Amino acid sequence: MALEREENIKGTTVQGIAVWPHLNEPDYEYNADGTYEVKLQLEGKAAKALIKKLDAFYKLALAAEDRAGKDKQDNCPYSLATDEDGNDIEGTYLFKFKRPASGRYKKGKKKGQKWTGTVDLWDSQLAPMDDPIWGGSEIRVSYEASPYCNKKIGFGISLRLLAVQVSGKLVTSGGESHDPEDQGFSKSDDGFVGKGKKAESKDAFDEGDDDAPEGGDETTPDPDEDF
Repeated sequence: MALEREENIKGTTVQGIAVWPHLNEPDYEYNADGTYEVKLQLEGKAAKALIKKLDAFYKLALAAEDRAGKDKQDNCPYSLATDEDGNDIEGTYLFKFKRPASGRYKKGKKKGQKWTGTVDLWDSQLAPMDDPIWGGSEIRVSYEASPYCNKKIGFGISLRLLAVQVSGKLVTSGGESHDPEDQGFSKSDDGFVGKGKKAESKDAFDEGDDDAPEGGDETTPDPDEDF
């Protein structure tokens, strides 16, 4: 029988480079309900370690799968990165993380009603943030790996985006780095110390809500546990 959701694996990546992130606002190009997503570029030992972990889970989930479509396989959430000319970059991989921005409850008292959600974003000090995150930012991703299977697409695993930490430099509009050291600054012992920016991430439902949408996120990770 197919794996239960409790058997999915959760993890947090090492620091990598954000590629085509849609973290502050959903991407509506291919989905009218919106999708939060990001590709994480990892290379060398870091990439190999995550691939090994995901491949092991893939084999475990495939062995337990009993739904139609499992004969069509090899749907993996990672691929080799390419250069501007489309050539593979050996040893460098892109891992795709995503989650729906909205949908409709499929069961419970709220069946048919619309829900919306956001992605928790944390800075390097585990404070919530709302600064725009552009490609090139140095981030870590909290995720849940889960299998899927149907006749049309076949069998595979996906990486559900749970939360993101900007653990290194932040790149915003125009490719500008918001790392103060990149901007030529250094710490001053006797200067002003601010309180920082405040931001609030939200989910459309609470932990343990019987009306949580099927396949949706029912918990919001504590940064102290994941990062």
